[in-house]
Formats: sequence, C-alpha cells, structure tokens
Amino acid sequence: MATAWRRNPLSSINTRCWKKFNLEYQDYLIRALTTEDSYEIQIFDVQSCLTWEESLSGLSLANKVKLYNPNIEAPLTKITETLSQSLAEQESNTQYFLSNVDGEMRFTLRTSLSGLPFEWKFVLHRNINVALVPGLLAMVSELQRRNQELIKSIKKRDKEILDYRGIYGPPSRKHLETSPFDENTFLNEMIISKEFEHSVSGSISSFVSSDCQTLYRDVELIREWLSKPPEEQAIAMEDDATSGSWANRLPGSLIPSTTSPVRKSPLIAAKDVSPAKDIELQRRAELNKRLTEADDKKKAKKKKRLI
Repeated sequence: MATAWRRNPLSSINTRCWKKFNLEYQDYLIRALTTEDSYEIQIFDVQSCLTWEESLSGLSLANKVKLYNPNIEAPLTKITETLSQSLAEQESNTQYFLSNVDGEMRFTLRTSLSGLPFEWKFVLHRNINVALVPGLLAMVSELQRRNQELIKSIKKRDKEILDYRGIYGPPSRKHLETSPFDENTFLNEMIISKEFEHSVSGSISSFVSSDCQTLYRDVELIREWLSKPPEEQAIAMEDDATSGSWANRLPGSLIPSTTSPVRKSPLIAAKDVSPAKDIELQRRAELNKRLTEADDKKKAKKKKRLI
C-alpha cells in the first residue's frame, strides 16, 4: 500500500493540479486532463463554490474542431496539445472569456495554432458530484498530522541541545542560542502575527502553490486508492511488488557509488577545514582537558582522605 497507490498519478482528472485564472475580474480554479483524442475540463467558481465540467472525445471532438476552426487542418493530438498548453497556466498571449448562458458556463479561449488563429469554446454543465471539500478536509487532517510530527521532532531536538550544553557549555556565538520550544507560545504568536491575515486573505494563491497542489494530488490519489475494493488493492500491491516500478527504487542520490572516493592529501584536507570549525574543535578540546584535570584532582583528594 505504501507505493501501490501512487501508480498512474495522472490517470484521473481528480489528481490533476488546480490553476488559478482571473476571468472577468473574478478568481476561478481550473484543471484539465487531455489525451490524444479527448479532453476533460473542470472549473470551480470560488465565489459560488460551484463546479462546472465538460468532457469530449473522438468524433464529437473532431466535429467541434470543424465547427469552430474550419480553416485549420490538424490531427486531434495537436488540438488537445494546444488546449492543454492554454489551460496549464493563464498565458499572456491567449485571450480568455467566460459567461453564463441558460444555465451553462461558456468558457472561450483564443490563441494561435501553427500561425493561424485558433478559437475554442467550452460548454460546461454544473457537476454536483465534484467537490473540493472532501479533498481539502483530508489535506487539513494530513497537515495536522505533519504539524504534530514536527512538534515532536523539535522537542526531541531541544533535549539534544540541552544535553550538548550540559557537556560543552553555551554556544560560542550569542546569535546561535535558541530558547526551548513551547507549543502554546508558538500558537499564540501565530494568531497575533500579521502573516495570519495575509495567509487567510491569500488562501487561493496558497492553495494553487506547487507544494499545496502536490499534497492535494497525493491526497486525491490515496482517496481513490481507499475507495477501491480490497480485491483490487491486493492485486495492485502484488503487481507493484513484482513490477520493479520506480517506487521500489532508490533515488540516484542514495545509490552507493561503485568508484572509490578520491583521497585528499593531509595538506589539502587541512585547507578544507574552516577557521570557525578549527576554533570550535579547539574549544571543545580545551573543555575536555579541563574536565579531565578536574576529575584527576577529585580522585587525588579522595586518595589523600583514605591515607
């Protein structure tokens, strides 16, 4: 399960990233999935929280090409590629128009294809089955889990720092010193921070950022995986274990090198050591020396008392 759910990440429009488009002075979220002879597009109205959708393929798509662009002769792959590029981001060299007519959303784009004017009109209908809320709730749950894991990690690091200070003393430079982490203080500081207002007012921009969209995609992938019957999950996991897919391989940075490391001469190695590191090592050596001398003195005193 740890890797099987990540197979075919772009097989469904639900796992595609949302992009922010400003149309008619209003923000919309748009995502699309195209193949060689089909497309599927969804538009989320941020103000009304309604989702609109259109999907087209094969002969229907070919007929629409002749209707809107009779002077263009191009394979469907070129048509869907042009649509995909125009919907990937809001491009400055493409015109976008949006309107609502008779309960339908009309979304028009005008660009160029092989030097010729190209126009496409999407006719979208409201889809009540598509909603951002389940995915967003799952994102909140996952972010909360990660937040708690980070807090645990910070508290463990504080204990480690405290142990180092007990042995080696405070940092040699004052600006490197930190206070122990307090969760309640941190939360209160975040609430009264000016960035809190900016974060809320810019929530749409934050949601369409690459980090959030990566998490949203993974959340939708795992939701699709969990919705599958146990039999399908078992088959997918078995296939994943035997296929040798990318998920079972180490990244290049973690693959051990087959060549032996180049050894540096003592003179070159000495040059690579920074002055700050030299000072820190010297300070620690002197501290260890003083601690050893103090222990020797204590032992000497104990021997005199015994005598």
